[in-house]
Amino acid sequence: MKNTFLSMLALLVLSTPAFAGEVSGLDLSTAVNKSLDEASVEIDVDSITAWESSVEDHEVEVKFLNEDGVKLTYGCHFHGDTMACHEEHFDQDHNHKNLEKGLSYIQTAHNAAVAKFSKTLARKGVDFSVVNSLKVWLDGGDHDHKVSDDHDHGSDVWSKFNYTLDGKDATVFVLCHTHGDESEFSCHYSRTGEDEPNL
Repeated sequence: MKNTFLSMLALLVLSTPAFAGEVSGLDLSTAVNKSLDEASVEIDVDSITAWESSVEDHEVEVKFLNEDGVKLTYGCHFHGDTMACHEEHFDQDHNHKNLEKGLSYIQTAHNAAVAKFSKTLARKGVDFSVVNSLKVWLDGGDHDHKVSDDHDHGSDVWSKFNYTLDGKDATVFVLCHTHGDESEFSCHYSRTGEDEPNL
């Protein structure tokens, strides 16, 4: 009887479709954080210089690029209320860069960009769920910034948001960096981004 019950339970579990929860722009950051947990096994997360997160059908796809050129891609979806991420691709192409800022700097700058763009969306009567994908990168290019005594700034972090508003697809770039000795990020909208990596 016990074996029959266990067999029936196993059959029920295996035959019940595992419906993935609906994902939206509100899940992009959660997917990045969950993927970082997975990526930390493969690489030093402080070496990450760019990431992209996009809604793809029933899941969120997250891609990372580190300073050694290692690319990782994860598919994230819900099992009930819990988001799970699995690695979809691993590509190791070494291309060393010497970037001074780590993941914490990039995340803090990106959070400032999200806050700025969220306020803009709220003014339009919508929330972050209209965002279809986002991409974040540390601009490692050697730019000759015009620096005055009172306007030197830290490394540029770009956030790219693809979204749909009133049935129209749009893209906006947000550039964030610190000024002088300040720890707060200043963020500016831009129609284009610089040195966008291909993930």
